[in-house]
Amino acid sequence: MDKNKHHFRDGEIDVYPNYEYHPISIFMAKIPVLRVLANLIRYFENGYRISKILNRINKKEKITSVEFSEGGNFWNAITKRYHYVTHLHGSSFIFKKLGLQKISFSDIIRRKAELFFIIRSNLIVAPSKMISDFVSAEIKKSLTPVVIPYPVDKMFFRKNKIRTKNINRRINILFAARNDPVKGGDLLIQAIKKLPDSMKNKINVNFFGYEPRQQDIPDTINFHEFIPQNKLINEYIKTDICVIPSIFDNSPYTIHEAMALGKILVVSDAGGIPEAIGGPECGYIFKSGSIIDLKLRIIDAVDLILSGKSIIMSQNAKNRKAKLATSKDNINRRLALLEL
Repeated sequence: MDKNKHHFRDGEIDVYPNYEYHPISIFMAKIPVLRVLANLIRYFENGYRISKILNRINKKEKITSVEFSEGGNFWNAITKRYHYVTHLHGSSFIFKKLGLQKISFSDIIRRKAELFFIIRSNLIVAPSKMISDFVSAEIKKSLTPVVIPYPVDKMFFRKNKIRTKNINRRINILFAARNDPVKGGDLLIQAIKKLPDSMKNKINVNFFGYEPRQQDIPDTINFHEFIPQNKLINEYIKTDICVIPSIFDNSPYTIHEAMALGKILVVSDAGGIPEAIGGPECGYIFKSGSIIDLKLRIIDAVDLILSGKSIIMSQNAKNRKAKLATSKDNINRRLALLEL
């Protein structure tokens, strides 16, 4: 992509890339006494660049409202130039804290600035009650977030008809996530290793986006680069079981897409995942971080498919997602909040 371009058109959407450039924070990070402030200054620098982009857009067509992810643009919290909504996608601070990672003093300082931005929002929306409750506690419930589950485009509901598994072929298992330890890729590899050989011979496991850090990978696991959504949909369709083994997560899109396609799910009980899946009638839930529990739930899922009785669970998941949120429902709820 040409970084000299201010924006480009993607279908009906104008995209204005924010090519991050942080000369001040990069300089400060090299000086020991100032390093602790570098993360905060990076946040300010990024917000300044976002402000310039928004002002450029506003000159062409007046902005009614801006929806920012979590920390957003600190400067808009001060100037209040634009009506803005904070979307609690999950900041790096939250993923570190709830993913049991080390939090530095630098992280804490930046989070204070992010919370100032959140508190000054006109509205706060969240895809899960879990993340809503966590941030509400941080801001002392000064503004209650509105929970709106992530939507799934209607094409997902049309793409795949639920069929009985042909037991003469291997069962396909899919894991798709960014290359981040908190997504649980290592945990899934360990669980696959512990499966009985008789079970390994019945499955193919495909990883998308994850790069293994360990040696001695079972032959049944295949690794692929991260792929665009249109190609990932085709992989979903060929898949029987989708695994979301996150150590922590807010409301990962893979669970919503897999439910809409009627796939058998094996998911961790981390973060907002349980409220997305609903209960055991829609999929198998294991204890986050437990290799043994994950292994057992994978065995349960494979056995269910081989029994020929997986259609009920598949349809339950599909129906739940259709009831919770389609793209049209999501848009209407957001417009209603803005009174547009």
